[in-house]
Amino acid sequence: MSLSVNFQDVNIYACLREPPLLTVIIGAKCSDGVALVADRKLTNIFGGKPEFRDKIFGDLGHFLMGYTGLEGLFDIFRKSVVGDVQLMLGKDPYTFDNFVSRCSPPINLLNGIASRPDYYLEILIAKHLWKDSELHHIDANGKYNKVEYMAIGSGYEVANALCQSLEFDKITMKEFVKQAYLAIMYMDQYCPGLGVGVGPDGIPRIKYLNYEDEWDKEPSTGDIVEYKEYTKIQLAHFKEAFDAMKSVDNIK
Repeated sequence: MSLSVNFQDVNIYACLREPPLLTVIIGAKCSDGVALVADRKLTNIFGGKPEFRDKIFGDLGHFLMGYTGLEGLFDIFRKSVVGDVQLMLGKDPYTFDNFVSRCSPPINLLNGIASRPDYYLEILIAKHLWKDSELHHIDANGKYNKVEYMAIGSGYEVANALCQSLEFDKITMKEFVKQAYLAIMYMDQYCPGLGVGVGPDGIPRIKYLNYEDEWDKEPSTGDIVEYKEYTKIQLAHFKEAFDAMKSVDNIK
């Protein structure tokens, strides 16, 4: 599959007019399951060196969450969810039907005490239940809705340029992840101001929730090799296009 994305038409720095959520989480409900893809870069708010860690978590079985915002706030939120389960003494406070609605109020409350808008939490939740699996978005105000595709964080516009027009009801998770992987590696290489990255020799965090499998899965080694090779080819095409535009500008 070849790409013809004109990044001159994509204002990849528009989100930097306001304090950005320096990350990107990309999710889609595809023909064979739900997939989540995230970068790994954590920007140090005090100006120190960035760190690289996971941004997709599955503390409760069959529920995955990817986040943008302040890591400390998300850690509090995760602990509140796990604490609910432990304090209910054998009862299950979270079900497939109520998980998102129960997560909404804590997100709203935590963002209410955050000192800056760029610290606000925003969440993508993948609920895994065979063919009934779903993808949900919770925004900074705690409002939630079911989505087919969503990208959140400072890199959402670049992700949308490469992923939003895909026919998600027809393509597989691997076909989607291939484009999401490319988007993240493009930002890592060409858009440092977005704060998106994977670290030296790193790869994006990827989770498959296949409709036919009970549990979420990591990509195989073969999948990663395929994504890397595809990305290498496409980034080379982008570089050729950028070099050609520079040559035209120099002539002018």
